[in-house]
Amino acid sequence: MTPAAALLLQAATKEVCPPDQKMLDAYLGTTPGQRAAVSGFVGYLRDGHKVNITLTPAYDKAKKTKKKATGN
Repeated sequence: MTPAAALLLQAATKEVCPPDQKMLDAYLGTTPGQRAAVSGFVGYLRDGHKVNITLTPAYDKAKKTKKKATGN
């Protein structure tokens, strides 16, 4: 419940309720490691309240860095 509450509080400070995709992305950008914890709440918003929101694929910085180094 803590990640859901944190997302709602962040959205409320910006007067965006329910949280939208931009707010979710901003939350995940500022709170690393909360993706899995907030996923159930995102599903609840999407399925229970018809909010157009999804968890975008995680950014894998290490993989991208490796590709740059090898030229692939």
